[in-house]
Amino acid sequence: MRNLKFTIEEKLILFLPILNAIADVTIYYFSRGSIFHTGDFRGIVLFFLCIYFLVKHYPLTNIGIIIILYSTYLLILTLLSSDVIHSLKGGFIKWFVSFFMFQIGYYYFKDFRFLYTITYSSIIAALFICVNYILAQFVEIGVSAYVEDTFYTGGAGVGVTNSLSFIVLLSPIIFLKKDITRFNRYFIVIIVSISIIIVFITMKRASIFGLAFGFLGYILLIPQKSKIFKFTFLLIAIVLFTFPLYENVLLPRLEKRIERTENYESEGRFLEIKYAFKEFQNADVFQKLFGTEAFNSRQYFGPKYFHNERMIHGDIARYFYGTGLIGLFGYLLIYLMIYFKNIRVHNFSKYCFNPIINACFYAIFICASIITITGFGSVGERSLFFLFAGGLIGYRKKIQLSKA
Repeated sequence: MRNLKFTIEEKLILFLPILNAIADVTIYYFSRGSIFHTGDFRGIVLFFLCIYFLVKHYPLTNIGIIIILYSTYLLILTLLSSDVIHSLKGGFIKWFVSFFMFQIGYYYFKDFRFLYTITYSSIIAALFICVNYILAQFVEIGVSAYVEDTFYTGGAGVGVTNSLSFIVLLSPIIFLKKDITRFNRYFIVIIVSISIIIVFITMKRASIFGLAFGFLGYILLIPQKSKIFKFTFLLIAIVLFTFPLYENVLLPRLEKRIERTENYESEGRFLEIKYAFKEFQNADVFQKLFGTEAFNSRQYFGPKYFHNERMIHGDIARYFYGTGLIGLFGYLLIYLMIYFKNIRVHNFSKYCFNPIINACFYAIFICASIITITGFGSVGERSLFFLFAGGLIGYRKKIQLSKA
């Protein structure tokens, strides 16, 4: 029988969503160029966790081998950058940690008790993020993105709402627990409702579309839709009931974002893809295959096309420019392997698992696929996706093997 107590290693993994949330909602309290901040502390913890995991537990699955080979490829390109420190800190380490989170999730999600606990930990992380945004409105701390003096972000940026979208899509896992308390039911509903409202108020389109299409995928995949429809109607009722509280904030921001969407050709993300393709057309064969200045687009790409140190935000454009066709292929290959790995596991275990597990996987996978076009904001949201993508597959794989 499995020990009911979590090991120290497992407790650290369970704390990761909260650690990421704390770092994400405090990082902007430090001035730009600070020698050390909470994001750096988070990065150090995650990096050494990955190194420890690589040495002691790393599963040599097909995906695991590809992740090691691809990370090695990225490291070589990073060391060839003109600003190695920036490329390491601002790019390689973030993606190295994120990819390894898939393997960590695959290894540590061993039973439903662990799955439930880490999902609940993610809800607590959402609470931290929501409290940050709510308090910021009273003290007017942080930037007010898109429309001035409307909605302040506190110690976080608007990109943290990507994490909220993932957590909302994972929340149905909580309700699989048969003896869930009434308090926890109400607590989850409240946090999920506030998270959805904040996602829409911030008006970050990747978060909104990722949440919307991820939820649509979830609905299409679950066979018994009555419960989710009841839950959806409850959330809609809460959102409509509380609408007067944030109407004056939401509507001006919505109008501004619609206006910017209509003029998409002037959007930075669109121009990044356009200019990255232009660089590709004018590049020699070596640069087309291997890219240039991996994770260091702010030094050359930004000044050349935007006349400032703007980095490439979109993940697709970033890999296309910085790591070439080989790098972009490797990045997309990891996503495809994760997708097909889930299909194989689900086909072998669909009769012994609640379909909600599979629906939640596809919900966050769809969400991540949309977000990666415009770019993940921090290692926190990347880690959350890969951790649960690996975990939801690994959890079912272990149960499947135990029944073989």
